[in-house]
Amino acid sequence: MFKALREQLPGQEGILFIRRDNEPSLRAHKRMGINEVAEFEFNGTTYAVLSYVG
Repeated sequence: MFKALREQLPGQEGILFIRRDNEPSLRAHKRMGINEVAEFEFNGTTYAVLSYVG
């Protein structure tokens, strides 16, 4: 699905938020080449901000 998304939106930036305590998801997205660029806290939960360019 990620490959198809990148093909449909070449050159476009995608941004996603993942809870910091969701280590399996963070590892999986990093293996796909998605980079962590920031983090923020909302309602006591910390989120990683990840970004990629299709």
